Amino acid sequence: MTKTIEENKIMLGNDEYTYRKNSDGTETLSRIEKVNNNDIEIIINSCTNENTEEVEKFVIDVLSDLYIQRNIKNLS
Repeated sequence: MTKTIEENKIMLGNDEYTYRKNSDGTETLSRIEKVNNNDIEIIINSCTNENTEEVEKFVIDVLSDLYIQRNIKNLS
């Protein structure tokens, strides 16, 4: 098992995500979903250190989708 060397909570829209960087160089973006009375951690994206751009692109995609969804709701 790898050791977490960095962990941050970040807000994307109204959801809280956890960013983790492990000692083996992998970076993970995840969030907690409540299903019934259980907390389930959903890994949104995981990549090696060389592919940090993938996480950045995913975050931009999520923010873009949230922005579009909000504007569509405002039009209704």
